[in-house]
Amino acid sequence: MPYNPQAVDYPRADRGFDVGLRDMITHLPEHLVMAEIGLFSGASTTIFLASGKVDKLYAVDSWRDYAEDAVPYWTPFTWQDVRDTFMAGPGQRAEVTVLAMPSLEGAAQIADGTLDFVYIDANHAYDYIKADLTAWLPKVRTNGWLGGHDYWPRSPGVVRAVTELGLGAPLTFSDSSWLLRLPAGAP
Repeated sequence: MPYNPQAVDYPRADRGFDVGLRDMITHLPEHLVMAEIGLFSGASTTIFLASGKVDKLYAVDSWRDYAEDAVPYWTPFTWQDVRDTFMAGPGQRAEVTVLAMPSLEGAAQIADGTLDFVYIDANHAYDYIKADLTAWLPKVRTNGWLGGHDYWPRSPGVVRAVTELGLGAPLTFSDSSWLLRLPAGAP
């Protein structure tokens, strides 16, 4: 059965997340080559593409829980259902390249300094987000952008890992998305 986000009331603290995400996108330049890490069914991917600012999007997700659960804990749908929904929607777009693999494997597929923007919304535990930031930061061009989701007190691992980058305080948005501009010489 395809995943239908309207059919399930899963616990999202960020209902109306599209407002904050759209606000974040207004800070980004046109003609982006970007990667989105952690896709779920593609709601944010759809918003990125609808902005008209994305020329190429690398979509990275393994569509499995890090605990290897067959079903995400907040829905009755399997990870395969969720993946199928992504593939039937934004995954079909010509500007999308799907890398159905864990984040660190996906990062290894992308050359350093080739992306304008990376948006990370995968596992929010400190060790995972720290590894994601470490793997994806070199992929961003000088003066490019790094961002993600869940920069708020309920995700202390995200806040800690982003702070440890030493790039200053990120811009934050109503959906808990965050955004940093990378200066020349960034790590």
